[in-house]
Amino acid sequence: MLKEAWDSVKDNIKERISNPFLGTFTLVWIVHNWKIVYAFFYFDKEWKLQTKIDYFNKYWTDNNFFWNLICVALVAVGILIITYFFLGLSRFLANYFENVIIPIVYKLSKGKIVTLEVYQNALNQIELLKEKVEKERKDKYEAIEERNQFEKRLTGNDVDAFSLNNDSVTLTPSYSTIISEAIDRFKYDRMLETILWLDKGLGFSGDDKTIDFLLQYDLIELKNGSDYTNMIYQYKSDGKLFRRQFLDSKK
Repeated sequence: MLKEAWDSVKDNIKERISNPFLGTFTLVWIVHNWKIVYAFFYFDKEWKLQTKIDYFNKYWTDNNFFWNLICVALVAVGILIITYFFLGLSRFLANYFENVIIPIVYKLSKGKIVTLEVYQNALNQIELLKEKVEKERKDKYEAIEERNQFEKRLTGNDVDAFSLNNDSVTLTPSYSTIISEAIDRFKYDRMLETILWLDKGLGFSGDDKTIDFLLQYDLIELKNGSDYTNMIYQYKSDGKLFRRQFLDSKK
C-alpha cells in the first residue's frame, strides 16, 4: 500500500516537472525573485530566526505576492510562445531546405550528388537483391538435385522402379496398366499416331483426347504455344519411358 502511494507521488512529481509551463514558470520565478532565494540559503550566522522572518515579511510587503505570480506567469507564457515560434520556424526552414533547396541542387548537379539517405537506401536495395538472387540460385540447385535423383530412379538405380535388360526398359505394372488403358480407349494406331506427332514436334488442338490422356498421367507438358489449335507438347521423363514401352508392346 505504501509502495503504491509512493509510486503515485513519484509519477505525479515527474509529470509536473516534465510539464514545460511549470518548468519555465519555476525558472522565471527563481530569476525574478533571486534576492529572496539567495537570502534563504546564505543568511549570516549572526542573524537570528526572528530577523530572518522579518526580512521575508518585508520582502513580500514590498513585492506583492499575488502580482509577483502574475508577472512571472506572463513572462513564462511569453517565453514559451517565443520558444515554440522558433521551433516551428526551424522546422519550416529544415523542411524547406530538404524539399525545395536539395531538389534544385540535384537538378543543377544532374544527379552527381546524392544524400547519405539515398545512398544508404540504394545499398539496402542492392543487398536485398543479392539475397533474393542467392535464394533463387539455392532453390534452383535444390530443384536440379531433386530432378537428378528422380532421373536416377527412372534409369535403373531404383530396383523397385524398373530393370534394364539388353538396352530395353521393362516398366513397372503401373506403366503397363497405362498402356493397356490407352489401347483400350484409343486403339493402338490412334495412340501411335499421337506419339509420332509428338516426336515430330507438331502442334495439337486443344480438344485432342489422346493429349488429354497423356496430360492426365503427367507424361507430357506444354512446350510452347497459346493458340487453342496449335499447342506443342514435349515428353517428360516418365513420358519418354512410356513411349519406349508403348512402341515395344507391339513387337
